[in-house]
Amino acid sequence: MSDTNQQPANPTGDERSPATGGAPVGGIDVVPGDPPVPLSVWYRADPGDGRGDQARQIIDSYSNPGQVVLDFDADAHLHAAAVASGRVYLSLPRIRILIDVAEAGVDLIVARWPRPRSYGRAASSTAEHDLALALRSLLGAYGHAVIAFDPPPPGVLHAAQAAPLIDAAAQVGLGHRQDVIHLDTGLRGDVLDTTGLPPDTQGRPPGWQYQAHRHLLVLSPRAGRHA
Repeated sequence: MSDTNQQPANPTGDERSPATGGAPVGGIDVVPGDPPVPLSVWYRADPGDGRGDQARQIIDSYSNPGQVVLDFDADAHLHAAAVASGRVYLSLPRIRILIDVAEAGVDLIVARWPRPRSYGRAASSTAEHDLALALRSLLGAYGHAVIAFDPPPPGVLHAAQAAPLIDAAAQVGLGHRQDVIHLDTGLRGDVLDTTGLPPDTQGRPPGWQYQAHRHLLVLSPRAGRHA
């Protein structure tokens, strides 16, 4: 089992000044009593669709070799990145292992949002609270949960998509540590490489949008696992 007292190589704790974060946007960064939340931008480095690169950056940023990574979605890219970098990888279906894991705490949990639903099953009215409570129960004192958002519907801002989950996390003792925008393109010199992206969107119907990035939300316990 991992040492949950070992902080990650790039911790995102509370020891940050307002200068390290940006101005609140649409209320997403505003939690009473909390400092502003920093925003990071990651660029794609591999020639694929960016998911393998995103997985490696999540693993490197929020865990150390030998620590436990719990994947709610059994993602093949995350599995490969975790194993290649010496992490202990577990996926949610291995439920019997979770009893032992919960005793020491998980170092990194990665989950999609919204959660996948079975065919014909209605969305739960308490889905955000249910996920936040599960994360809080499983995370170690210095653990991180990275929530990978599916693209929102046209006209819906990421801030509006994330706000209910941020509120639910605060209610169970999880702090909003960081926002990450992972671009589906890299840099060519000092500018974005737009090769392969759609042409000018002028003349598209109202509500049309092209999703050229993914939004990641980083949560962690506010003051130790049992606070």
